[in-house]
Amino acid sequence: LTISIYSFKGQIDDTVWRFLLTGGVGMGNPHPNPYPDWLTDKAWQELVYASELPNLKNLAFPLDPGFKTLYDSPEPHLSDLPGKWQYLAGLDRLVILRCIRPDKVVSAMQNFVIEKLGQYFVEPPTFDLAACFAD
Repeated sequence: LTISIYSFKGQIDDTVWRFLLTGGVGMGNPHPNPYPDWLTDKAWQELVYASELPNLKNLAFPLDPGFKTLYDSPEPHLSDLPGKWQYLAGLDRLVILRCIRPDKVVSAMQNFVIEKLGQYFVEPPTFDLAACFAD
């Protein structure tokens, strides 16, 4: 719902949205992983592909070593991004999180919806047992 509304308003970049849904699609990555001790090759490949998105140019070249803090964080979806990336928001921020900590994308997406539409849109409705049996 959130994406549909903001897409209609022209505030969603379809390229970024597709990347968030599918990840980077490419024919291999010729660039060596600079941090193989903590960054998986899959994550590195996605960061390289994400570097081609409009607001993420040069994300991977060079990759800020501060991203390890994000990787190690128990709540990376609430943490600041390192260096010049700290001001990213919205889907661009979600793309970075998807590359480095895909396990926290759902939590980050909930925060995105709350920011855009409000808390009401992420809370399940109260279950009314009596109303269910009344049908």
